[in-house]
Amino acid sequence: MLMYAEYRLWGYNFSRYCLVSWLVHGISGGLLFLLVYRLAASPGRRRAMGIALLAVVIFNLRRGPVGPGWIPARVVAGEMPYWPAQTDIFSLLVALGSLLSLDWYIYRKHWGWLTAALTLYIAALLFKEMALALVFIAPLVVWYRRRKIPMVVGGIFVGLGAVFLVVRHLALPVAWNPEFRGLGHVLLKIAWYLDEPLLRYVGAGSYWIVPAGLGVVAIAYLAARYCRDVISEVVWTVLGASVWCLFVGQVVAGNFAQATIPEQMAAVGLMILLAGGAVVLIGSRSPLAWTLTGLVVAVHLPILHVSGPHYLYWPAALWGALNAVLLAVAYDQWRDLRAAAIRLTGEEELPHQGI
Repeated sequence: MLMYAEYRLWGYNFSRYCLVSWLVHGISGGLLFLLVYRLAASPGRRRAMGIALLAVVIFNLRRGPVGPGWIPARVVAGEMPYWPAQTDIFSLLVALGSLLSLDWYIYRKHWGWLTAALTLYIAALLFKEMALALVFIAPLVVWYRRRKIPMVVGGIFVGLGAVFLVVRHLALPVAWNPEFRGLGHVLLKIAWYLDEPLLRYVGAGSYWIVPAGLGVVAIAYLAARYCRDVISEVVWTVLGASVWCLFVGQVVAGNFAQATIPEQMAAVGLMILLAGGAVVLIGSRSPLAWTLTGLVVAVHLPILHVSGPHYLYWPAALWGALNAVLLAVAYDQWRDLRAAAIRLTGEEELPHQGI
């Protein structure tokens, strides 16, 4: 119906379809900003505004997958010219509106906000089955807020999702409804969604990038923990990481020159980001970081049985939110490590502000 309405308006003027996609994406970016800002606003509004803005930036910068017929591009940039992907774009728009309405209902307990949340949830389902993720995302938002809502509210979200699947199956038996295709398939898809470029390098035999990246993360932590000034920390991190990558390249890959190949070092960088993010999350006491991790897991559940770059549009938004928060948490943890090192010299400690 959406495509038919646009065809009646624009005909074969393809640029108009792209313009609609960009406008809707811009509004979705604003809603993502509001959602992250509201969730992160408890320590300080200025800090929350920075985190929310960073989430939108990362959302727009996230790279898409590489595959047959898939143009290497950022998820957002690849989504806009592909007019069938407007279902994903509109679905995310109304889903973010549903989550914001639910968040306002949690605080104000006004049934108007709950009605808006459920109405927008239904609209999101009609645009794309990705909205089934809200069945899991909505309770996580409620848990994060430490508020109680009637059990019937959660039941309504689950019930509407179940009704949607039944009607979709009866009306369109050939549609790709969520299905379990075996544990091996699920594990492979998890790894693919977690870091597709890194999976390609490891699958091609570049195993050395895994210990190389893990070692650099450990070196950076030790430098932050024991160096008494930032300059020493940077110098020891760069020297230690360089020697470690050369060593691992020689021992594991059979040639230290692996550490001089830009593509291989880019893969090491991906491993550093993945391992560093995991370390930051595990050491985090931030409920928001763990909540967003749950949201990222939930948003992938409806697409474990399918493949396609347009399916990454929803996850890109929540990955942006999670990565922005993890960067803020990492900065707090670095300041804590610096404070521990400074105490050894008797200098003034750095103030700490957590999420």
